[in-house]
Formats: sequence, C-alpha cells, structure tokens
Amino acid sequence: MTAGGSLDLVLDVGTGSVKGALVGDSRARHAEGEHPLPGASQAGNISEQDAQAWWTAASALARDLTQNGGRVARVVLTGQMQTLTLNGHDGRPLRQAISYGDTRAQEEAAELAAMFGETGLQSATGNDVDAASLLAKALWLKRHEPDALEHAAGVSLGAADHLAGRLTGRVGPQAVCDTTTASTTGLMDRAKQQALPGDVFDRLGLAGFAAKLPRFVAGGTQAGVMNEAAAAGWHVPAGTPVHVAPGDAGSNTVGAGAGEPGAASIYLGTSGWLAFTADAAGDPNQGVFNLAHPGENRVFQVAPLLTAAGNLAWFEKAHPNERSTGERIDAALSRPPTPLIYLPYLAGERSPFRDPDVRGAFVGLTTETTQDDMLRAVLEGVAFAYRHAAEALQVDASAQENTSWTVSGGGSRSPTWMALLASVLGRPLQVLGDAEWAGVQGAWHAARVSAGETKGWSLPVEGQTVQPTVVPGLGSRYRTFREATDALRPVFRQAVEGA
Repeated sequence: MTAGGSLDLVLDVGTGSVKGALVGDSRARHAEGEHPLPGASQAGNISEQDAQAWWTAASALARDLTQNGGRVARVVLTGQMQTLTLNGHDGRPLRQAISYGDTRAQEEAAELAAMFGETGLQSATGNDVDAASLLAKALWLKRHEPDALEHAAGVSLGAADHLAGRLTGRVGPQAVCDTTTASTTGLMDRAKQQALPGDVFDRLGLAGFAAKLPRFVAGGTQAGVMNEAAAAGWHVPAGTPVHVAPGDAGSNTVGAGAGEPGAASIYLGTSGWLAFTADAAGDPNQGVFNLAHPGENRVFQVAPLLTAAGNLAWFEKAHPNERSTGERIDAALSRPPTPLIYLPYLAGERSPFRDPDVRGAFVGLTTETTQDDMLRAVLEGVAFAYRHAAEALQVDASAQENTSWTVSGGGSRSPTWMALLASVLGRPLQVLGDAEWAGVQGAWHAARVSAGETKGWSLPVEGQTVQPTVVPGLGSRYRTFREATDALRPVFRQAVEGA
C-alpha cells in the first residue's frame, strides 16, 4: 500500500453516475461503490447537467467508502470532459453545466470558421472547433447569458476539475485542468499545451472568459490539498493531496491497457469511444479526435460516439417489461436477424462524422416486427457505429490488424452483445474482467506516475477473449446501415430546420 498502509480515494464522474474505490498499491480495490446522477437533460441540441449533483453524489460516495476507516493518502479525480461550468468564488456552480453533447452554438461555430478559416483553429488545437467546443459555447454564453459569464469567478472544463476546485478552494487561474480534458475543448494550443493566444479571445470579445480559465497540467498532477470545509463533508483529512487525472477517455484508455502504442480500447457506456495511444496525431477530417496524453509527445487518438449503451437505456425505458437487461439482450440476440436497421444517433454524432442534427431511427419496420427484433436492431446498430468509427481510425498504423483491442464500460457486461460486437468488427476482443473500473484504475495509475511512484503507461489487464463468428447477412446489413445514415442525414437536417 501507499505510505503508512493508507489508500487512495479514486472517483470517476460519468454522465449517469459517480463510481469510486479505495485503491491500494497492488491495484486492489479495498472498497468500491457507485452513486447515480440525474443525467443530462436533453432538449433538441441542448444538453445540460446539474454540477451540484456531481458534488452531492461524490461526497456521499466518499463518505460511504471511508466509513470503515483507513487513512486516505490522496484523492484522485477523473470524469466527463468538454463540459463547461461557471463557478462562483466559492467554487459552486452558478448555472447548469453545459454538457459535451450540447450543440446549440452552431451559429457561433460558423462564425469561428468564418473568422479563423476552416482549418485555422484546427491546426492550433489539433481538432475541429465545432458547436460542441467550449470556445463556441463560451461565445454563446457571451451573447445569451452575459451576466452569468461576467459574474463567474472561474470556469471548469470537465467534471473532475470542477470537483478539484471545490475540494482545494482554488478557482479560475488558481485552479487546474488536465491537458487531456483541455484538448477536447477548442481552448488549448496542442503544441504548447496551454490556452490559445490571448488575441484569439480578444477578437471574440472573450478576454474576460480567458482570464477565468484554469491552468493546464498533465493528467495525474496534484491540484492542491483538501480544504477544511470539504474535508468535513467527505470524511477525508484536511491537507490530503487532490490530483486531477486525465479525463475519462484518457483514464479509461490507460486503465484498459492501451496507454502505450500497440493496443486499442473500446468503451461502451452511456456514451462511448474507440481509442488508442499514438506517437503522432491523427487526421481530424477522418473523424479522429486528438487528446493530449499525460506522457511526453504522445497523443490519445479517439473516435467518440455521443450515444452508445445509452441507446439500450432509451429502448428499455420506452419499452419496459419484466425481464432483466441481460435477459432481454440474450432473447433479442437469440432470434434470427431481420432486415431491420437502427441508427443510434439519439443526440447527434461526433465521429466518424460530425452532425448535431442526425437522429436515431428504425428503417424497415413491418407489421411483423417484435420488440425483440427492435432490440436486436438497436444492439446491432450500436455495434455498426463502432465499426464505422474503427474504419476512421484505421488511417493510423497503431490501429492495424495486429493491435490488441480491449472492451470496458457497463455495456460489456453482456457476453452475447460482446460476441456480436466482435463479429461486427471482425476481430477478437478482450472483455476486461473489471471492465467498469478501467477509468478508476487508469486515473489512479496517472496519479502514481505524477508522484514518481511508478513509470510508464502500460498496465496489465485480464479478461475473457471473445472470438468473432459468422453472422448471416451481417456485411450487407452494415452496408445498408451506412447507406441509410447517408440518405437520412439531409432529412434530419431539414426536420430540425423546419421545427
């Protein structure tokens, strides 16, 4: 264990829950738990979440995990990225956090493109600066909620740096944000790993916003120490070091064994991604997001999906019955395939194409279609979306056929769904034995690297290997899936514009 036999409290703030564990030197979780979150509210292209709920759930989970004693050596935080929170002087949120899936700032994104050129900001940030970027969202706030923006003492760029600021009492430029999260925002110069030059913000009338940004540091860095007020609510001693790990995609990639080149990881949660570590950035025009790796001169190449297992959650809510989730999946996938196609874009999409207006759809419903047929199409459609993303990432040598791929996240709990995913991708997949804890493990490892307690970014992983099988008609249904997506995107856009 760490010094004095103490443990690290590691928390991962997702969209649907906060999960956490007390972790010792051997990576063993001595206690673990999860507290639900209300989730992001959705209305068209608007997506917001209550940042106060992050704090309430995280502090409750911290108390749960520490109630049986054992000294906490440090607190390590990771979580959802590209989420803009305006904070008061006490670190509390002044309004709902604007989530990563929020794309209402489309006019502002178009203005950024007109002002700086289609590739001007892309060359600096390494990614497209679109309506989901925090630069566009900041411009939207300036125009629609100027008072809220003006009164903020600081801004957070993800869930982890928001909690770290409250725990340490540091706001604005005294606070820190990990570079993995910062690289998702359109606010960071990728080469310098610091905020864009001041003249960018000046031209947009956002100089005041730039002054509220946190400092950017490598994931795993200590952000400060636990203050007295937070310590009492979390049952963690005041003065305990607080670390910001890489944001969720980075921590999960490390924890899933893909922190070094030569491996790739799939995350199948409410949202999802396919990611790997590379020595060079990928092409944003191929649907690749380039996120800063905490290791020097490395990058996480990521293809993020806005809605992954969230499609399953939607279907179960819309079509409830008495069977468990696992039973429903098994029943659906035991049926013969039908021509039914499902598009899994309930909240738009980011990769391998960026389209805030695309939506979910069933194509090919008949009077004979059953709920099991529809669920099978949903599960298959999500798998098809991962294949589409994988094809975008194949432009990099790190994602070629000899690469080992792991799967983590809540959706990986279904063996039958994982067998389908392996068949759709046409390759073996290693389903991690502790798949839901990869983000916690990766965040913990990053803090240890930063503290000089270990070196390198390779973590051994264990899990069952799932082999692909031949599924009748799979290739033709995938082609139909791609064709339906291309054909319906203009229809969705017209529907949104006409609403």
